[in-house]
Amino acid sequence: MILQEHQKRLIAGLLTLLIVMGLSRFAYTAIYPVMQSELGFTDQFAGFLASVNYAGYLLGSMFAGYYAWSGDRSIALKKILLINVLSIILMGATGFIWVWYVLRFLAGFTGGAAFVLISSITMDYLAAKDKGHLAGFFYMGVGTGIFLGGISVPFLSKSFGWQGTWYGVGLLAFLLSLAVFKWVEDEKFEIKIPDLPLSERNQRQISLPWLVVSYTSEGIGYIISATFLVAIVGNLPGLTDLSASFSWAFVGLAGAPSCILWMMLAGRFGRIRMLRLAFIIQIVGVAMPVIMPNNIGAFVGALLFGGTFMGITTLTISTAKILFPENSSRIIGQLTLFYALGQIIGPIIAGYLITSTGNYNSSLIFACIVLMVGVISLTIGTRRTKASTP
Repeated sequence: MILQEHQKRLIAGLLTLLIVMGLSRFAYTAIYPVMQSELGFTDQFAGFLASVNYAGYLLGSMFAGYYAWSGDRSIALKKILLINVLSIILMGATGFIWVWYVLRFLAGFTGGAAFVLISSITMDYLAAKDKGHLAGFFYMGVGTGIFLGGISVPFLSKSFGWQGTWYGVGLLAFLLSLAVFKWVEDEKFEIKIPDLPLSERNQRQISLPWLVVSYTSEGIGYIISATFLVAIVGNLPGLTDLSASFSWAFVGLAGAPSCILWMMLAGRFGRIRMLRLAFIIQIVGVAMPVIMPNNIGAFVGALLFGGTFMGITTLTISTAKILFPENSSRIIGQLTLFYALGQIIGPIIAGYLITSTGNYNSSLIFACIVLMVGVISLTIGTRRTKASTP
């Protein structure tokens, strides 16, 4: 089968997100209970280690968003991706906590930079080739990576322990990165602001500051489940450690096609309306282990959470592209910056709440409250902008 050029670009973008987000970043959710069991560290420490990763993600997204990329961005992306893959492999090479902090920070920094770079490279290409409707396939990479991590970690950890699990995930990331090195390319396109149909022009009326508030709320709210889901499910009655690990695969299974589905729905009903719906569904998913603390609640919650968190990212980034098509890297970088700030705050607060209360329910309730702020922000931002439109 001979792939067309746009298919190669999409696959390169998808695999980049699969590696730096699905594996480098989110495999930690499935691996950390194994490390905790074998090494005995606390949930609060797990939250701090996650926050270091997200702090790196914050700085990496800032760097990529604000740096003046004058040359071929794909060259920088390849170097950043290689460092990211090495940071995964080296996690299994040491038991020193300070080295873990450094490696997780590097993984976050390179992940944030890679996300901004590959998003702007791929979205610019799709826009120039009038294939923006394929953006959902690009963002499938995150859910696909989570699914691969979710199904591989239980088997790797059972056979090789926590160290071998990091080596196995790192090897998988390296093999997939070879296709990225081969197919990713950067081209400079003349930015044309399209003559948008009425439905798209109306979507341009959303106020960017309120969109930033909603995306920051998502960063705080979703990351609590993304960090502690496997541990939360593992503490529910009647579920084994293996079942808990596979709950993370359910997140990826729902997340992979969700971006395509949400983009299709957005094309018919509008991005902001679908953003609000995705937030509401995610709130239900996050709350399910509290509402139904059993295997049904756990797996239904995982599916609802997985089916929305990347959909919200896809809808937010594509909305920003409509708002500011002439400056995609900077706008994506700014949104990712505040999203990353939320991801730093979320695990720290959640770790404190879990340690203080002795259970996970308080952290999930807090996440639901913050996510509701996202829904309210989208509503206020849309109404205020419409009211000010002559």
